[in-house]
Amino acid sequence: MRILSISGQNIASLAQPFAVDFTAEPLAGAGLFAITGETGAGKSSILDAMCLAVYGDAPRLAGGAATDEVPDPSGDTIKARDSRAILRRGAAQGWAEVRFTACDGQDYIARWQARRGRDKADGRLQNVSRSLPRATDGQTLTSQLSAVNEMIVKGGRERQMGRTKGGMNTKLHAVADAKGRPIGFLHVHQADQRRHRRSGSAGQSAEGGVAAGR
Repeated sequence: MRILSISGQNIASLAQPFAVDFTAEPLAGAGLFAITGETGAGKSSILDAMCLAVYGDAPRLAGGAATDEVPDPSGDTIKARDSRAILRRGAAQGWAEVRFTACDGQDYIARWQARRGRDKADGRLQNVSRSLPRATDGQTLTSQLSAVNEMIVKGGRERQMGRTKGGMNTKLHAVADAKGRPIGFLHVHQADQRRHRRSGSAGQSAEGGVAAGR
């Protein structure tokens, strides 16, 4: 899987629609880039959006116990690990999208969306919706939660789409060769990181404004 863009709205601290396009300059020609900004500016929220679209989950939600609950503006309580908990306070809906090129050479769009009843900020949370359309013609391959995970995470369709090996808890690294030339962005296990270092490659974590450099 090669990520082409990340976009969304009302994800954690990011209220306005945002888009990070890796196919446009300056990122398209950048060797490495860093996500930088003040505390609370939304650095981690960009990575949250990526994980929500691809996995239907986000790393920040994994900190509490499975039984922990948090209050919701609707007056209900929801599980702390519920992906809908990442919806920005005061928002009636939020969404995240990742456009990517799969192993079959085609581009797809993984989408996650959460909304509240009556489109009100204090409405009851509705079920999460996910979809996986093909970017070229907009044909939706599936809109079932389990089917989206099967096709993206587990490499469905005879694994032509791709397999996000290791799942969400692997680290996102930018890997370069011994001369500093970028190879690409990979989900890399710690053992693989050590192997890259021994072979002379350099691994740089993308730790969630986006600054690019050569």
